[in-house]
Amino acid sequence: MTGFKWLALPRPEKMLATVCGVAHESSLPRLAAALCERVASQMPHEDCCRAIHFLKQHPELGPPEREWREVRDRALKHLHQIPYWGNLSGFAGLSLYALCTDAPIRSSIGGVLYYVRASLEQDGKHALDTLPPRGRRAWHRMRRDTLRWQIAEHLGDHFAPGPLPTAWRTPTVKAIARDLQEREDWSLLPILADALEDIGCVDDWLLTHLRKHPQHETGCWALRFVLDEG
Repeated sequence: MTGFKWLALPRPEKMLATVCGVAHESSLPRLAAALCERVASQMPHEDCCRAIHFLKQHPELGPPEREWREVRDRALKHLHQIPYWGNLSGFAGLSLYALCTDAPIRSSIGGVLYYVRASLEQDGKHALDTLPPRGRRAWHRMRRDTLRWQIAEHLGDHFAPGPLPTAWRTPTVKAIARDLQEREDWSLLPILADALEDIGCVDDWLLTHLRKHPQHETGCWALRFVLDEG
């Protein structure tokens, strides 16, 4: 399957399942933290948000270390107090709960995605009641596409043809990429694409992501790919 065919899969769950077993070790934790961050406002306590922030800052987490255990245990204390897991805070909390256990990330990321999606749908339930059937379908499609784009933002490197050739990783290209990464001004990503193309880059998957992907955030696979950060 090519990257473009993968990106055309209609369901985020299918996209995730397709690459989960072969995704880069640091890509899945980045995606998981980004998904949880999407529903951070629905978490039952600020300690849960601190746990999400910790995961986002330490995507390479292996066996839980002392600092992570402290952050995780504080979050779990509040997650265990949720009286009903099926409510808004419950769905959001379950997404984080899947990451606060000692289960491998490859086995828990599917649960994170499921509960984030359920939380988003629960959050929009009242708004949906006021929409006609066509509007409801459009709303669900928008929510689904948002998650699809987020998965592609973090796991798209699986479809890169290989390491970026050294000849394409010039000082100018790396300087632009680092500046973009530090400033998080995603509107300038097409400039990086132009710089790569000017020195001979013909990787259509990379260039298209930089120029046309509708949703960028910290952890963008293309920036990590250019900077050789894994």
